[in-house]
Amino acid sequence: MILENINLDKKQLSLLVFIGLSLFHIIFYFQQEGMIKILSSILIIPSLVYYYRLKVMRPSLFFQLALLFSWIGDLFYIFKDQDVFVKLTVVSYFFTQVFLILELRKFIKHFNGRYFSMGILLFACYLTIFLNRVYTYLDDMKIYAIVYGLTISYLGCLSLMYFFQKQSRHRFFFFLGVLFYSFRDVLLTYNVKVFKHEFFTFSIALFYVIALILITRFLINELALENKHD
Repeated sequence: MILENINLDKKQLSLLVFIGLSLFHIIFYFQQEGMIKILSSILIIPSLVYYYRLKVMRPSLFFQLALLFSWIGDLFYIFKDQDVFVKLTVVSYFFTQVFLILELRKFIKHFNGRYFSMGILLFACYLTIFLNRVYTYLDDMKIYAIVYGLTISYLGCLSLMYFFQKQSRHRFFFFLGVLFYSFRDVLLTYNVKVFKHEFFTFSIALFYVIALILITRFLINELALENKHD
C-alpha cells in the first residue's frame, strides 16, 4: 500500500513538473535565446517521457523513439541560424512522424479506404495550400518539406480513419494532436524561411505542448484498454 502511494506521488510530481516546464516554455518562448526558453526546450520531452513511463505498465518503444527524435529536433532548432541544423531539425521531426505512424498502426486492426480517403482530401488540400505559399522561400529545403509534409499527412489520414472506425474522445485527441503538431511545424517554417526571424512565438510553443499532451493522453488510454483485454 505504501509503495502504491509512492508511485502515485511520483506520477503526480512528474505531471506537475511537465506542466510547469510547459508553462515556462509557452510563456518565455518569445525570448530570443532566453535561458529559460532553452532549458524548457531541453527538459520538456524528458519530463513527459518520465510521466508516460510511470503511467503505463508496458511503455511503447515506438512512442518513446518518437519523443526522442522530437527532443533531438528541438535541440537542433536551438541552432536554427545555421542551415545544416535546420535540415537536421526537419530530419529529426520526420523520424518522429515515422515512429508515430508505426505506433498508431499497432492499434489499427483493419484498413478502411473510405475513411482514409476523407483524410487524403483534407490533408491534400492542407499540404497544397501550405506549399503553394512557402515553396518559393524553401530554397534547398524543398525536398525536405515535401517528404516531411507527405509523411505527417499520411499520419493525419491514418488518425482520421482510426477515429471514424470507432469514434471516441481519445481517438479524436490523437487526430487533434497531429493537427496541432502540423500547425506548429507550419509556423516554424514561416519563421525560418519566410520571415527570417521569430515572428510567431507564443502560438508555436502552445501548439507543441497541446500536441504532446493530446497524443500522450491517447496512447496512455489505448494501452490501458489493451491491458484490460489481455
